[in-house]
Amino acid sequence: MISSFRTVRGRQRIGGFTLIELLVVVAIIALLISILLPSLARARAQGRSTVCLNSERQFGLAANIAATETKGFIPRAGNVYTRHWTMIVMRTMGVRGNWKTPSGAWNVNLVPVEKMRIFNCPERTGKNGFPFLDYVVNGLDSMGPRVGTTPNPVSGVWGEVQEWSKIGVWKYPSETVYLIEAPAESAKGFDTRLRDARLAVPRLRTMTNPDPGGIDSYDIFMGAQLPALLVAGQVPAPFNGNQRVALAMHMDRHDNAVFADSHAGPLKPPNVTEYPDRNKQLQYYLRAFGVGRAMYLNTNRPIYTYINVTGNLAQVGNPSPESVPDKTVQY
Repeated sequence: MISSFRTVRGRQRIGGFTLIELLVVVAIIALLISILLPSLARARAQGRSTVCLNSERQFGLAANIAATETKGFIPRAGNVYTRHWTMIVMRTMGVRGNWKTPSGAWNVNLVPVEKMRIFNCPERTGKNGFPFLDYVVNGLDSMGPRVGTTPNPVSGVWGEVQEWSKIGVWKYPSETVYLIEAPAESAKGFDTRLRDARLAVPRLRTMTNPDPGGIDSYDIFMGAQLPALLVAGQVPAPFNGNQRVALAMHMDRHDNAVFADSHAGPLKPPNVTEYPDRNKQLQYYLRAFGVGRAMYLNTNRPIYTYINVTGNLAQVGNPSPESVPDKTVQY
């Protein structure tokens, strides 16, 4: 029989690991965990991003079907009594709910966005801790602020594009953001009016004639709501409390968006090397949202002063001339 005892320098001990050997094994395991955990975290984050992107592809499909059937019209922003893009998505999914008040007017707050996973982006839902509508629609006038119907970036005011518009208002639909993720409610610069709108929805659902300020608030209608890049870890002061567009929601690299030609894909923040100052960064976002390309790129006045919330570009006037009433489209 072979003994389980062995002699080390004249001593006998039972076969096994020494303390040093155990410590080496523990250190190797800890090293492997430290290597694998970030990869697993990235994989989970990529999975969440993919879910959001797949939902946005469905939004793009719904917009494309609507545009085909209406000969080129696409649903935009609106108020509580207008047909909302979420209703168009539900219709495409075959869900035909009763989203009208007793008087027969639309009430977008009746769309159960918190119960429909297609409207919940796991990345934003996880950061907020609850499901709700996680996307905002582009309601920006493609010509920027106007005086009457004349574009005027200095003295004009924004007009929200409500209900529908022609896709042709955008020169480059494949490069123009139509829908995009909203920031998490904990994000710096987040527009708290979106949080207030979310909290108001249960009350608005019970009203015969609901007030505005619910799901209809989930849109972008003025320049001050575009993202402001972090500078030295801080959001530039003029943008505090107005941001409605996420800034690098996924893995701190990009947001997912639906573009006006109905495809979905990532939108990366501007590279600070290529866009070193706020003026150029705002040009990047104005371009991404299809706003007055030539007018803004050729102006000598710094765009940053235009988007300042104390300036004219933060003001909102009447609905944009690009708005087309729902009754005209008849979808």
